[in-house]
Amino acid sequence: MRIKRGKGVAGIVVCVAVLLGMNVWYQKCHVKIEQNIYGEHLELVEETGEPLAHLDDEFVADEGFETGLPIIVLDMNGKEPPITLAYNQETKIYETLEDVEPYIEGRIQVIDSGGLNHITDKPVQESKILIKRRGNTSMMYDKPQYLVKLRTESGQDNKISLLSMGADDEWVLNGSMSDPSMMRNYLCYRVASQMTDYAPDTKYCEVFIRKDGKYTYQGVYLLGEKVGQGEYRVNISDYKKSDVYTPYIVRRDRYDKEGLMLDTYATREGLTYGYLGVIYPSRYKISEETVQYIEQDISKVEQILYADDYMTFSRYPDYIDVDSFVDYFIINEFFGNYDAGNNSTYMYKELGGKLKIGPVWDYDGAIDNYKLAEMSEEDLAFYTAPFFDRLVQDQAFMEKVQKRYARLRRGLLSEENIIGLVDEIHEYLTYAQPREWARWSKMYQEKNSFALVDYLDEDGDLIVRQSDSYEQELYRIKTVLRKHGDSIMRDLKDMREGTELDTGRRGRNGIFFIICLAVFFVPAIYVSREK
Repeated sequence: MRIKRGKGVAGIVVCVAVLLGMNVWYQKCHVKIEQNIYGEHLELVEETGEPLAHLDDEFVADEGFETGLPIIVLDMNGKEPPITLAYNQETKIYETLEDVEPYIEGRIQVIDSGGLNHITDKPVQESKILIKRRGNTSMMYDKPQYLVKLRTESGQDNKISLLSMGADDEWVLNGSMSDPSMMRNYLCYRVASQMTDYAPDTKYCEVFIRKDGKYTYQGVYLLGEKVGQGEYRVNISDYKKSDVYTPYIVRRDRYDKEGLMLDTYATREGLTYGYLGVIYPSRYKISEETVQYIEQDISKVEQILYADDYMTFSRYPDYIDVDSFVDYFIINEFFGNYDAGNNSTYMYKELGGKLKIGPVWDYDGAIDNYKLAEMSEEDLAFYTAPFFDRLVQDQAFMEKVQKRYARLRRGLLSEENIIGLVDEIHEYLTYAQPREWARWSKMYQEKNSFALVDYLDEDGDLIVRQSDSYEQELYRIKTVLRKHGDSIMRDLKDMREGTELDTGRRGRNGIFFIICLAVFFVPAIYVSREK
């Protein structure tokens, strides 16, 4: 009887190599390659005249108006979508006004020649629409933001690929006046699109409202995708009402009386901020049994993350997609988007998969643009967000964050790349920016309800936070990103060293167990075969 131990170990190595090779082949053959709109470089189209040459004092355009950006024309039959929210001082939330219909009918036209565009050009796309104001505080802005639903002439959903973005029937026109740079959302979505599975596609455009044959300039907007389920959005399976178990999308935000709010463990116990609401499946199609399934599914994750005992907590990697949480932590910390995690925070799950966090959303208040407090360039703050307040206590999680950030800082999140993107967007908006600032000059250059709050520094000097010029705003953005980007690596190291838990031991114990099996069990098989 001969014991061929060496041969047994070699067999294991060969098997592992074959399996790894098959896995790589499978990934290459089965990964779905999706078009990323952000892969396109923003190319400035030179205009022939002064930016404001063809707009009168009321910002009505004549036939000579031209722009290198796409033009969106909204015709709402002389009406404006109404404000549908009011702030309740007692509950501290925005509440829907009763008996106010948010949507009005209209039409949308898209003008995009690929070069200079004029309001007299033939539209490349046109559709009937339902349109309403969107946002909470932003709903009160003089420059509205819109949610647009495309409709066929007979009133059915009309899925169209607007400006080469994935076909769908719901679109957002985002022109937040709280961001005088006009680039925070675009910049962050563009970076996130290269880090995560999906980030909402957006494209710059200039919007006009047509009324009584006149075209009134409304400013620079981002036409973009609304977060939802679909082939070109969050690409999870379709919901079937006959199935209790289902893929789903949820959002953490303020309480919404009109939404389908969930009663989960962490909410009941006061462990997390805000409320989780179901985004998909639709509240009009979802069954009560499916709502209960989603509540129980998320509650299970929450009970594990907020468990007091280590053995229970250490199971969280079995239930959440850790890499998605790592990237979500990094991108929101890097850009100082500390409203994320609490508000406008999406999570989704494919049937049979793990809970993922994302896609990213709403960066108006990022990069030192939070009204009430200045962003600290030297300190981290995102670790206080729900779920992350527990994850950062795990050394294994912080090690993943630290290593991932180190790689990204050498490439995608490098100072050279980020400042280059800011300059690229700045150049692209060369002609549109003066029009936007002229149209809304009172908002950008005067104190208003959303202006950044000033403060006294340690020496008692008044620090004025609001930028009074576009160039000053860009300087502030670049400075914050440079300094904060440099400090993150140091702070991540300190946080990792301060952790008290390490779920990595769980994984190492598993590997040790497999090695033991390989060393003792496999040779025994060979012994048995050669008897």
